[in-house]
Amino acid sequence: MGHNVDPITNRFWDIESSGQTTLAGGTGQTTLAGGTGKTTEEKKTFLTFCDAGLGFSNFWNINPELNNGYPYLYNSNCITNNDIIIILPSDLKALLKNAYPNLFNPSTTLSFELSSPEIVRIDIYNVKGQLVKSLVKGAYNTGKHSIVWEGKDNKGDPSCSGVYFYKMQAGIYSQPQQMMLMK
Repeated sequence: MGHNVDPITNRFWDIESSGQTTLAGGTGQTTLAGGTGKTTEEKKTFLTFCDAGLGFSNFWNINPELNNGYPYLYNSNCITNNDIIIILPSDLKALLKNAYPNLFNPSTTLSFELSSPEIVRIDIYNVKGQLVKSLVKGAYNTGKHSIVWEGKDNKGDPSCSGVYFYKMQAGIYSQPQQMMLMK
């Protein structure tokens, strides 16, 4: 028994970046049942999608500065293009690593790396979000650094067993991590 399958229309792939001018089942140089091949330039313009009858501007956007100029999901009710920040690995200014050891007793080492000098702050919080210990607050040079937490709060009292969160703030960069104290 055969099935009637409607061809997919108004769907595109980039023939230049993919190196594919046809796909299995294709019926022409740049057309197939699953869509149409377009050049890189065509894939990076609103006209390609609007001419196909898609409500492109309601869900997608194109900005040459983002996503290598290709379309990306966009919702005008949530966030503006100017507020979108994409951090590529080569752009990272700071990296907070996992605590070691994690599960720990009586202490653990928190390590971080900086690609430029920064004012660094590392705070430790309990699962309720309450500040337990301000571990670090000061200027650090470029490179690898580590600090030991002895499992004590700001008063010097031992902390209870449980899950803790630590957050590093280095300039505008912020990163949280999780660790567990076992006694």
